[in-house]
Amino acid sequence: MKRFFTLSFLAAFVAANGLFGAPDAASAESRLRDSLKATMLLLRTAQNDLAGAQSARDALAAEKKELEGEIAGFKKQMVADRIESDKAIAALKSTNTAQAADLASTTEELGKTRASLAKVVDYAKKTETERNERSSRVAQLETQVELGLVRNMALYTIGNEILDRYSKFSLGDAIGAREPFIAVTRAKLDLQVQDYADKLKEQHIKTPAPEAP
Repeated sequence: MKRFFTLSFLAAFVAANGLFGAPDAASAESRLRDSLKATMLLLRTAQNDLAGAQSARDALAAEKKELEGEIAGFKKQMVADRIESDKAIAALKSTNTAQAADLASTTEELGKTRASLAKVVDYAKKTETERNERSSRVAQLETQVELGLVRNMALYTIGNEILDRYSKFSLGDAIGAREPFIAVTRAKLDLQVQDYADKLKEQHIKTPAPEAP
């Protein structure tokens, strides 16, 4: 618009100079027509430029409106995305809290299981030790029983031998024991009795002392 008024002013100025400076009317009219044509040409050019500017302005306005719509859509989408992100973060926090609680519970149960297993292992070791001790004690008792049976058999044999000897001790032997050599006979008997006593003492079953705990 500013350019249009500038061109119009220039055209009028040129026409006025031509009108007042002409030596005759024909020349003035001719110059006036030329000036008017030039002015009309400039006016048409200015109008075309104005129409182009208005068209460009309308295009820019439409583009601006479209961009504003896109920006509004982006803002709306950003708000929706933010809401979804907040929901996802809250869900993850809740899940992490639940998982942490489960992990703590599992860790506690694992600790209890390990403690119970340790008790079972200790009990098994203690039981195995006691079983070994009892097995050793049983073996010792079996050995003592076998030894006692052997000694009892020896005692039985010695007792039978004593009974056999005294059963063969005749009346003549008794009378002979009263003869002047009675001291010799008694000495022999004492030796035999002592021999049997020693044998019995050797075969006596000794009670073993209890083992230290």
